[in-house]
Amino acid sequence: MKGRRPGRPAARLSRIGVALAIVVVSSVLAGCDEQVGAEVVSAGWQCAWDPTINDDWHDDYLCSDGVGYDRPYLLPDDPFVEPSEIEAAAQAYEVSRNQ
Repeated sequence: MKGRRPGRPAARLSRIGVALAIVVVSSVLAGCDEQVGAEVVSAGWQCAWDPTINDDWHDDYLCSDGVGYDRPYLLPDDPFVEPSEIEAAAQAYEVSRNQ
């Protein structure tokens, strides 16, 4: 076993294993994309709390229909927004997007 470094076959096998796992997962997901996408789109617009790092609670909700995204600026005339107020505004915005 001259000239071989210890651990070399294991490293090669782990790279092959990772590559194989990527191929398998990719092929499985490729068959599911249309079905999953249709289910997400049919759910309509949904808004979820997704805080930004800009210290402005007005834009801390992110809305999506599974294809597009929208980050509404909620309650723009309110200088201080309570969590319950912004949650209610996000729910109202979600309802308006689904009409």
